[in-house]
Amino acid sequence: MELTRRGRKRAHHKKVKTGCTTCKIRKVRCDEAKPACNRCLSTGRKCDGYLTAADACTVSSTALRPYNPSAESRLALPPKSLNEIRSYQFFINVTARSIATTFDAEFWRTEIPRICQSDPAIWHAIVSFGSVHESYITAKPTTYTKNMFAMQQFNASIRCLTDPESSNYTNKWRAMVVSTIFTCVCHLEGLEEQARIHLRAGCRLLREIEYEETKAKLNEHWQPQGNADHVKVQTSTSTMAPISFSSISSILTGFQIRAQALNRGGILEFPTLISHHDSFSVWRYYTAPYTRPYLTARNLRQANRAIESLMNSTIFFMQKYAEKIKDLLTGKGGAELLESLSQKQEPEVRCFREISKAIRSFETELVTVEGVRLNDTAKRPLKIGLLTLNLYHKTIRFILLKDPEEPDTMKRYALLPQMETSIIKLAGQILDLIEGDGSGTHSFDPIPPTSGPLFIVAHSGFTQETRRQAVRLLKRPQMIGLWDSGLSAKLAEAIMAREETVAYEDRLRKVVEGEAVPETRRDEDILVQPLYRIFSITMSITGRREATIVMRTWQEWMHGKSGQRSVVNW
Repeated sequence: MELTRRGRKRAHHKKVKTGCTTCKIRKVRCDEAKPACNRCLSTGRKCDGYLTAADACTVSSTALRPYNPSAESRLALPPKSLNEIRSYQFFINVTARSIATTFDAEFWRTEIPRICQSDPAIWHAIVSFGSVHESYITAKPTTYTKNMFAMQQFNASIRCLTDPESSNYTNKWRAMVVSTIFTCVCHLEGLEEQARIHLRAGCRLLREIEYEETKAKLNEHWQPQGNADHVKVQTSTSTMAPISFSSISSILTGFQIRAQALNRGGILEFPTLISHHDSFSVWRYYTAPYTRPYLTARNLRQANRAIESLMNSTIFFMQKYAEKIKDLLTGKGGAELLESLSQKQEPEVRCFREISKAIRSFETELVTVEGVRLNDTAKRPLKIGLLTLNLYHKTIRFILLKDPEEPDTMKRYALLPQMETSIIKLAGQILDLIEGDGSGTHSFDPIPPTSGPLFIVAHSGFTQETRRQAVRLLKRPQMIGLWDSGLSAKLAEAIMAREETVAYEDRLRKVVEGEAVPETRRDEDILVQPLYRIFSITMSITGRREATIVMRTWQEWMHGKSGQRSVVNW
């Protein structure tokens, strides 16, 4: 058998190095037709042409050098076109501010602008991202041209990364950063399968780098201080990394959580991902500031990070204990079950009370700030941050099983409509302040988005009118990470329509069976019963601003039914 294997030898082929760039990237034989090769055209691809000998040398030599921004900042990047500069500026001024969240702002606003100036692969990826984002939010007739430009930049980024002989540490970092950016680009273009491919590639590289980091630390621990190899190991890891490990890890993990939430209608099955992400965990360690001045940008930022994380964790809690909450809704579980579940939320209540103390300190000091120290421009970000803190504080109070500020269950129930009205009012004030700020910048940007609390009211609000008010505010355009508030508005409208239909159909069934009297008209403002409410939504992005969703009511979930499928466009 071994001899047979050895006897089979492929016919010798001379290695061709003069094919088009696209075929080289795909590692296929090019027919070298000009101006565009037939192999690319026959498969519907864009032929990116042919590198000259000088170009090929430049790409190869640049890719093989160690990552050294200070030494290569004037040499690594080719001359920038006006279109590239324009899309880069759009990324800096609009895209980075839109997608940066309270947990990854450093990556988008500080690290990416720094490293892309000295790395052509990351530069072209960012230019592509800026161009795609601009066409996404403007939807002008020139969109098609901009997309072609974005595709050219996308391919240019891949060309700069392509080097089969290059496998050193910094190239893995570069590829991981580019994969992260490409995930965003493909998502905005509605190419969800391609986005998943880039996300998987980024996560794989993340694990490889994490392994190398751990291995290097072990080597540092065991090698003597005077050993020259010890110094070499140190410089090959953290000192050569172009960005912080925590930043990129947070973003990629966040993308994974989002993808699983959309595909499965929840995040219950992925506790490991949840436990490693700040957006679900920083609330556990939060304490209110205890030294003056209280009302600072840093303290507001920490409080807002904690309360956004607390709301995410509270929603996760509801998913985790859905079976027992179902018993509460159906009347099978009484006061004892409610008390048992409430005790499990004691850690969340502790953080809630710390936030309450912080808000009181901030509001007391704001009186002094308004009267003495700051002008209107300086006060605006403080007001926005404090309003946002109050918005999330009221929203968490609205969804906790027991109200930390009103222990009487009946009184608490009577207060719920008033709470959701307060949430709507606060969100409107925040949006007015943000939209009225011409600069669009704040000293502690970014802040938690208004879309989260608004969607909770739209999904779980008591009166239909209050829910419609939440939808109207969601329609005021906002990008939160890669999430469009316009999509939240469409989902909320679909939820309300589905619940109304289910309630009406059940009412008709009862009339036919003689359990109810016919209605003279269909009341759109009637209170929706808990079992008719939407329990879960799964979603699949099928195109730019298009998605297929499946909605299940609590009743359908309890009876094992699959729910209703529909398409939304935003």
